[in-house]
Amino acid sequence: MFKNNEGEIQPAGTKENVETIIGASVKVEGDLIGQNNMKIYGQVAGKVVTKGDIFIEESANIEADVEANNVTISGTVQGSVKAIERLEVQKSGKISGDIAAKILSIATGANFSGQCNMSDNNSQDTSPLEKLKEKTPLPKVDVREQ
Repeated sequence: MFKNNEGEIQPAGTKENVETIIGASVKVEGDLIGQNNMKIYGQVAGKVVTKGDIFIEESANIEADVEANNVTISGTVQGSVKAIERLEVQKSGKISGDIAAKILSIATGANFSGQCNMSDNNSQDTSPLEKLKEKTPLPKVDVREQ
């Protein structure tokens, strides 16, 4: 806990209200599962999942699938990345794997190798074309020679 300029006690962390921080010298082997925001500076091999947001910093090296509400990548990820809302890849970010997000931002200079799926629900069960067909039946057209 820290005091701000007004003397109020504030929780430790950053303005993103980060609950979990994996330091630059830390290596995690296995699944990292949480409920709140995470900031990763170190290495993770396994799976990273949270209902909150994930910030993968420039020094981070992730060999895992990543899933969160919002994902910001400045480091390296080898694995699939699924953001329920927004995926932002900074200019120093590198992704080698498939990505899925409702909103996607990739900065100039970032590196991405894989497939991308952008949809409201990130479901890969049905293609966007199939969803459109389900919602709007195509009209039948009768073409006759004249």
